[in-house]
Amino acid sequence: MSDDGYDSDDFSFESEHPKGKLLRECGVEIKQPSSSSSLGEGDDLFGTEETGSGEQFMAVKPWKGAIFAPSKPLTNNPELPAEELKIHYVHGYRGFDSRNNICINAKGHIVYPVAGVVVVYDPRTRTQRHYLGQDDDVLCLAQHPTNLNIVATGQNATISHIDRRGKPPHICVWDSTDFQKTWIIKLDQADRAVRSVGFSVCGKYLAAVMNDDNHSVKIWEWETKKLVGSAKGDANEIFLLKWNHKISNEFVTVGKKHCTIWSFENGKLTGKKADFGNNPVQTFYSVAFSEKGYTCVGTMDGSIYVFVNGKVAKVFKGVHNGKVLTIDWWPQGLITGGSDGQVKILNSKLELVKSFNFTNKVVAVYMLEQRLIIGTMDSQLFYLDDWHNSAADQSELTPITSGHWDGELWAVGFNPNDSDIYCTAGEDNLIAVWSLSRRKMLRKNILSDKTAPMPKIRKAATDSSHPPNQCARSVSYSPDGQHIAVGCNSGEVIVYEAETLDKLTTINLNNYGKRKIENQTQNWIQEMKYSPSGKTLAVGTHGSVICLLSVQDGYKCKGTLKAHNSFITHLDWSEDSTCMRSVCGAYELLFHNIDEDDLKSSSQNPSAKQYRDTKWATTTVTFGWEVDGIYEPDQTGSDINGVDVDANKQLIATGDDFGNVNLYRYPCNKVGNQFRVYEGHSSHVPCVRFSPDGRYIVSTGGHDKAIFQWSIN
Repeated sequence: MSDDGYDSDDFSFESEHPKGKLLRECGVEIKQPSSSSSLGEGDDLFGTEETGSGEQFMAVKPWKGAIFAPSKPLTNNPELPAEELKIHYVHGYRGFDSRNNICINAKGHIVYPVAGVVVVYDPRTRTQRHYLGQDDDVLCLAQHPTNLNIVATGQNATISHIDRRGKPPHICVWDSTDFQKTWIIKLDQADRAVRSVGFSVCGKYLAAVMNDDNHSVKIWEWETKKLVGSAKGDANEIFLLKWNHKISNEFVTVGKKHCTIWSFENGKLTGKKADFGNNPVQTFYSVAFSEKGYTCVGTMDGSIYVFVNGKVAKVFKGVHNGKVLTIDWWPQGLITGGSDGQVKILNSKLELVKSFNFTNKVVAVYMLEQRLIIGTMDSQLFYLDDWHNSAADQSELTPITSGHWDGELWAVGFNPNDSDIYCTAGEDNLIAVWSLSRRKMLRKNILSDKTAPMPKIRKAATDSSHPPNQCARSVSYSPDGQHIAVGCNSGEVIVYEAETLDKLTTINLNNYGKRKIENQTQNWIQEMKYSPSGKTLAVGTHGSVICLLSVQDGYKCKGTLKAHNSFITHLDWSEDSTCMRSVCGAYELLFHNIDEDDLKSSSQNPSAKQYRDTKWATTTVTFGWEVDGIYEPDQTGSDINGVDVDANKQLIATGDDFGNVNLYRYPCNKVGNQFRVYEGHSSHVPCVRFSPDGRYIVSTGGHDKAIFQWSIN
């Protein structure tokens, strides 16, 4: 991957997602990072405009005419479901847009953020606990200098799932061994987000950098929550704040052409820009302090600037081949991590003691005695129990957590014959197979090894740095569990052998788009399902067409359904594989007759009433009699992204635009039914899936790229 895939001179702390628009509507200004995707002209080629919001949307409801109650309908129970969800495990690590955000507490547990939770991981038992005091992207983390169990975390502004109003960000100071011990520091909406936090050497004060226009610096007595100092930081972005462990009243901030030494004395906060002498003023990504208290700053060109009394005293060039993204102190020198994928342990003269090689950028390093944690941009964490005697190459190391890391994460699907196994695919050129019980990634493969130009106009709205042929948003297991089909943003379907993830075939469906678009190469696929018989793979495209692929004939497209007026979002097969229902971006609910012996003769049936008693193999369409009550009166048709019903038809799970996983009784066909809301994701939740045995739910977070395993209790 190119170095530009992570960041340029700017630090993109948050990708754009649907919450951004809602926050702005609620009066919370969100500063867009420079690397955010711009869809440009023509980005509506694969979609229709939102029908409306609030009362306008509820008045339209174009699917209503296609809903008919079964001849013997189940009773709607409006009460809360008896069952509850609990986070069982979270896969991922926020390394894709954050740095310097890991630590080890006094019990030897590793603390790190994922989405809107902070994980406390026990490397001995390989189990997690989950701190839930934050309710949006956890962007930064710091550890108390004397009580290693105390951690501070800061977040982005968010949207309340209760009243849909904007909520300002906040900082949590909490005990990683006892979550009940929590101090919450409330901020203002104008602060937007917390970019960095840091404890003073004495442990009494907590400083933080805001994401307002001035990147303000604030200091609190955190136990009393009293604000004791505040000052403007810089119009340029500030990435990191750290206190000097030798000079108790001093801390340093670094960022885009920014390095400031701050003094907090007698309640007065003052900052002085560093003196670079004749050395170039660069973007500075990281900072740590030597044993003597000298300021050591990591630069864009791979150097380390050493400041004494605010002036550059020495420059160590070529420490890394690229940006020095992270630095930590150890008693004999420094540990550094760079965009070149290397970790270097240096002595007091910054001479190399040992190095480690990784396949992606190193964004966080942390050492405690002989233990070393390394975080990489591709959402992996590596724990070395004794770095002196550890292997120096990633291929010989096993990560304690893995995940997806670029673009968005939508696709998840279970092996229908094994409730322990599921698959995910993302916009990071990665397909992965996971075990619920073993809480780990079992195997992975890439979508494509072919490089492709990034489109000038992205018809599939994504901020991924990967080209469309390396981005996926849908997966499906065949009924026998032997094949996994993946739908790509390039309009291609890739079929893998499930046990090995070897590629079997690739099918290009761009010629089957309903809309005639010149040079169309992005017939984005976000939905697909095998028929229960296993004979047919139905693929919903952004060309407004459902393609019917014959599995027995090498996945050739043998039929198409062109009745929809917008991109296909969800579809279900009947249990006998003779019919299908589907939903599109225009909120149409349509039904189709399928002839698997002659797929070409399959067609839409305008008489929806004929399907009132059809037994459906799955319930994932977002509109229908059994799920008609999942929309609240003030929600739009796109607020619910994913739906699933357990095999015993007792529960409905939904994923929404507010980062929530919701649980209802089945059926839910009246507005006003009570439901349980579960937070954890910090972005829209595109997909939720019950395990075949009904004991778990797996959800994916769009921009947070996290995989949540929920147990049903």
